[in-house]
Amino acid sequence: MYNIIISLVFATAAFAVGVATTSTMVAGFIPGSIALLISYFLLARRTGGKFRVVAERAVVEFQNNRFEQGLRLMESCLDLAKWQFGIAG
Repeated sequence: MYNIIISLVFATAAFAVGVATTSTMVAGFIPGSIALLISYFLLARRTGGKFRVVAERAVVEFQNNRFEQGLRLMESCLDLAKWQFGIAG
């Protein structure tokens, strides 16, 4: 969720700069859209990387038959659900 909010802030700023420099609303749409896509992609990638690190450690725990520790590691990823869709599921 936070990734979307941050991306929308970047998109709004880029839209405002586009409108301010050209004085038309249409000219702000392109930089705003580009800023939204790039910032969301980078933020989602960062969050996914954090999730992947914890998930890889949990896989090692599961393979070593330490299910409690593996589950605790996976539950620690629930904090990342505030940042990105699809992690809580």
